[in-house]
Amino acid sequence: MKLKKVSCILLSCALIMPTLKVDAKQVVTGGEPYVNVVTTGNTITRTIDLTDLNSTTNSYNNNVSTPVYDISTSESILKQVGFTDVELNAMGDEEIIASLEDAKNITSTEVYIKIDELGNRTEVTKEECMKAVENQSKTKDSYNSNTMVHVFSSNDAVNEETDGYMRIRTVSTYISNGNYRFSGLFTWLTLPQNRWVDVLSVAAPSCAWGSNTTDLTSNLSYSIYNSKTKTTTDSNVTGSVKVKSTGIYSKYDLPNEEMLVDNPILGTTYFKSVTSMVGYIRGIGSVSTYQTAQKFNVFTQYVHLYKDYGLSPEASFSWDGTGFSVSPSITNETRIYNSFNQTSYTP
Repeated sequence: MKLKKVSCILLSCALIMPTLKVDAKQVVTGGEPYVNVVTTGNTITRTIDLTDLNSTTNSYNNNVSTPVYDISTSESILKQVGFTDVELNAMGDEEIIASLEDAKNITSTEVYIKIDELGNRTEVTKEECMKAVENQSKTKDSYNSNTMVHVFSSNDAVNEETDGYMRIRTVSTYISNGNYRFSGLFTWLTLPQNRWVDVLSVAAPSCAWGSNTTDLTSNLSYSIYNSKTKTTTDSNVTGSVKVKSTGIYSKYDLPNEEMLVDNPILGTTYFKSVTSMVGYIRGIGSVSTYQTAQKFNVFTQYVHLYKDYGLSPEASFSWDGTGFSVSPSITNETRIYNSFNQTSYTP
C-alpha cells in the first residue's frame, strides 16, 4: 500500500542579456517596451529589453537610464512578459515595483503542467491547459454553489477523474555588473485536495547568492470561499527565505478545506473552500565573473507534499544544488520533474 506521494515539479528559466549602465532614476509613466516571444515545445519565453522603454520615455534626458516605474507601468511591463492578474495580486503593489527596480531587461519563462492521479507530469500547451481547466468547472466533480465551489484534482490520489493543472513561472531580471534578480512562482489552476507542506525554490548553480534580507522575499497567497456567507476572503502569508550556496527556498504550510456545522439540530453544514493559490519567491544572484560572457541555467522547483489516509508524511528534505528533493521512505514517494532554459550573460 502506498501511504503517500510527494510530487516535485522542477522547471527553469529565462534568457537575459544586460544592456544599460546605471546613471539616474526617474518615475516612468508610459512607453511600450519591445517584447520578444519564443515558444519552444510547450514552454513560452518572453523577453523585454527595457532600453526601448527608457529611451522613448527619457529621450529628453540622456543621463536617465534606470527609471523607477510607477505601479501602472510596472503592471503593464509584467503583463507583457506573461504575468496574469492572479499572479500580480499575489505579489502586491510594493513587490511589483520592487521587482523592477534598476531593471535593464526581463525574461519570463512559463510552463503549463498536467498531473494525473499517479503524480505523473506532462507539459501541455497553454491553450490545452486553460481549456481543460475551463471544462473541469462544468463536470460533475464541481461543487454546487451551496457547498464548495472549486474543482480539485486527482494528483492527490483522492479524486479519480480530474487531472491537476498548474503553471510554473521563472523570471530573470538583469540589474547591473552581473547581478540578477531571480524569482519563481507556482499557480495551481486546479488545486490539489490534499495539502500539507510545499517548498518553492529558485536556483542558479553558477551564481553566487546574496543573503541581504532586503533582497529576499516570499509569500503564499490564497483565497477562501465561504459557502454560508457566499463571500471570498484573500490571504497573503509571508514566507521565510533561506539562502543556500546555489539558490534560495521557502516552505509553506498550506490551507485546507473546512466543513463547519451551521445548525447542529438540523445537521446542516457549510464549507470554507480554497479557490486559488499562488506561491512567490525572489532573491539576488551574481554571475561568477561579471567581465566574462557566460551561459548558465536557472531553475524554479516546486515540491508538493501531502498527507494520505490521514497519516503524517515522514520526509527528509535535502538541497541538491538546483532545488529541494525529498528522500524516499516507506511512507512517501518522490517524483522529480525538471526542465530548463539556458541564460546567456554578455557584459
